[in-house]
Amino acid sequence: MTKNRTGGCAMLSVVMPIYNTAPEMLERSIKSLMVQNFRDMEIILVDDGSGEETCRKLDELASQDACIKVIHQKNRGVSVARNTGIQAAQGRYLTMMDSDDVIAPEAYGKVIRRLQKTGADAAVFGFRRISSDGAETRYPVLVGNTPALESAERINTIIAASAVKRGGGYPWNKVWDLEKIGKAELFAEGIICYEDKLWCMQMYQKCRKILLMPEIWYTYYENYRSLSKGDSISREEAIKKRRSALAAYDRILEILPKTGIAYYVAAAFRLKTVVMGILKHTI
Repeated sequence: MTKNRTGGCAMLSVVMPIYNTAPEMLERSIKSLMVQNFRDMEIILVDDGSGEETCRKLDELASQDACIKVIHQKNRGVSVARNTGIQAAQGRYLTMMDSDDVIAPEAYGKVIRRLQKTGADAAVFGFRRISSDGAETRYPVLVGNTPALESAERINTIIAASAVKRGGGYPWNKVWDLEKIGKAELFAEGIICYEDKLWCMQMYQKCRKILLMPEIWYTYYENYRSLSKGDSISREEAIKKRRSALAAYDRILEILPKTGIAYYVAAAFRLKTVVMGILKHTI
């Protein structure tokens, strides 16, 4: 484990991949980590070959907080950057964050306390999406205000066909107890669509019980330059993404037990992806 500022060991590792994020957005994001009520953590910022402006801002912020560690590397994509962070992480607990998003100041402290109290292997909490025009959409993990425990099989069954239910297949609204589930999986570096969902489902396969938390603590800012916007990309790019999505679901089907409901839900979603690709001529 990494030594923290008081000479103890950092309990939580937060991994953030960064590539040319605007300095003002980067500062907003990292400072939301710097003001966390929970301070027993290491903040691993992986610079994936950013330009001088972003690098300068990273080094400036790192100089302000002993919890921050910056790793500079050549540009190889977000999955490689996340893997670099995972491999550098030394905390018992692991979480992710994107470089233009924000986490509530009380989030990590409350998550870890509840994980310790319940004995759960992982925790997932709600998020809100802010569009470019400022509109907000909220995505709670469950209905009501009471935390609940759920099986990995049930969660994988839900997220196999849903982008947002039960927290979706995103890496940034989940905290994993690596002491319980073992070494973290690495992201599939050759997959550019559903790679997050694949990783989450691989991680869930290591878990027995997952803590669902009613709070909405993560704010995701919609990035309209992202290739996830199908109407803003070329047909060639759409074909590449569709094929990558199928590759991700092939991997998902490999990790899921063939006797479980999640496997059949994932298989049905893959078939739907094939059909949509044929109809849109993107396969």
